[in-house]
Order: sequence, then structure tokens, then C-alpha cells
Amino acid sequence: MDEKYTPYNHKGTKIDGVEPKHRGTPATKRGLSNQQICIITAIQRFTHTIARTLNYGKPSSLDLLRFGECLASKSFIMLDGSNSYNELLESVNQS
Repeated sequence: MDEKYTPYNHKGTKIDGVEPKHRGTPATKRGLSNQQICIITAIQRFTHTIARTLNYGKPSSLDLLRFGECLASKSFIMLDGSNSYNELLESVNQS
């Protein structure tokens, strides 16, 4: 499992007070911010891939718990060192 961050885009929709973002322009804020959407992915060894958009910026443990509903109990999960995954791992191992 891993997360990917991509700049927020509202292509085709005009929003009052929001400047349009043109292709290839980076976000105006540095690092993780509310201008980037978090996409979390999980890949099963030979068959399925799951990708979901969670929120803006870094995912919270509650967001990851909602994503964890897609995972089978007693799954073998490989992660990076993010602390947000701790509650998800406990919930998957308990069920």
C-alpha cells in the first residue's frame, strides 16, 4: 500500500474566487497541502488493484480505516513508515 499526491484540478468547472489552473503548473503551496489530493493504492499479488481518493493533504487514520474496509482479514500488508497506518493494521489483524 502506498499513497500518491496529485494537484487538485477542477477541470471544466468554474468556481467563483478560484483562479483556473493550467496544465503543467505546480501547486502554489510547497509540500503536502490542501491543494493536493491523496490517492491511496493497494495491489493484490496477482489480480486486484484498489485505488481510492481519500482527502486533501496527508491521510488521517480515520480515512485509512475507511479504506481498510476493502481489505480482507489477515492480509499481508507492506507499507512505508507512516504512523497513520497503525490503526488500520490493528483493525485488519483483529478481524
